[in-house]
Amino acid sequence: MYPHKTPLLSVSLKIEGDRLQKYLANNLGVLEAKEIAAKYSTEAMARSFFGINAHCFDDENAMFRVLGRKIFDFSVRNGLVNTAYFSMQKLVRLFRINIFEKWVFEYFIDSFTKAFEARENSTTRKNDFIDILIELNKKDGGNGLFDMDKINGTGLQFFVAGFETTSSTISYTLHELCLNKTVQNKVRQEILANMKENDGLTYEGVMGMKYLDMCVKETLRKYPAVPFLDRKCVNECKLPGTDLILEKGASVYIPLVGLHYDEKYFPEPDKYDPERFANPKCNSEGLVYLPFGEGPRMCIGERLGMLTTKLGIISVLTKFEVERCAQTPDPVIFEAKSLVLQSTVGLPMTFKYITPPPA
Repeated sequence: MYPHKTPLLSVSLKIEGDRLQKYLANNLGVLEAKEIAAKYSTEAMARSFFGINAHCFDDENAMFRVLGRKIFDFSVRNGLVNTAYFSMQKLVRLFRINIFEKWVFEYFIDSFTKAFEARENSTTRKNDFIDILIELNKKDGGNGLFDMDKINGTGLQFFVAGFETTSSTISYTLHELCLNKTVQNKVRQEILANMKENDGLTYEGVMGMKYLDMCVKETLRKYPAVPFLDRKCVNECKLPGTDLILEKGASVYIPLVGLHYDEKYFPEPDKYDPERFANPKCNSEGLVYLPFGEGPRMCIGERLGMLTTKLGIISVLTKFEVERCAQTPDPVIFEAKSLVLQSTVGLPMTFKYITPPPA
């Protein structure tokens, strides 16, 4: 699918883009976009980080997909634990409360450990996250900076953070495109023209798709992966223009939804308008657009997340149209008890081949 002049990324993303297209071709009609995007992002993260085939497109109950649901779908257990992690950290430390269910944690760690050890003892190299960790482990020279517990924890953190944010951004973008066919047609024309100009999909080509980038940024404005950021105040400070003093060690919660829907910075905030990001200086009046955070604690996987997201959208739009159906929510009502922005009824829409199909 992706002939290219400059390597697009690892082979893993190309494989999963092809598999996404094949899955959609075999399941046209009304589909839940979040579930489709979650299959793709879970596969992409599993391959990119661990070199593992997660089998999400082959099995509706593939274990890595089950793990994803257990981690992010709402349950009484998840609700209580998430509340404790944000507001009762001393209790969490005292009782050593794991944010994941024990069997979820153990299954993931076992899978990752086996994959890491198998790669470490072979000459196979896939240029993925495991290969990077192996090289770092060798350079460390056995000083303990990269013991297996830290390696496992890092792998789990990257996987969990990557697959949910990517699937959320892809599915909400498709949702807005199915409601705004003019925008959908415009971004598809850009994709097809870019691929024709570059004789296929290239890294330079993806980076040059300005309107696609604007669409993804607008999606992240309306639907940030998490509704707020949490930080800890490392030094006592006074908020400018107020008498409020933040004490050292105080927890600070930054409401992304509140900032991203502020009419002062984003006129008609409920409107999906990619053109508002035609001007790259969207934070010229202060930090009001923060889908990946900012500063030294900003998301370390921003570039990989954006690239994986764009490739997922490209894989859909090059061959398929998305249209609203009777079940498509408009507007989206968010699940109040979820830690991430999830629709109460999902994001169902109709997938069909482009008419006429691309040459």
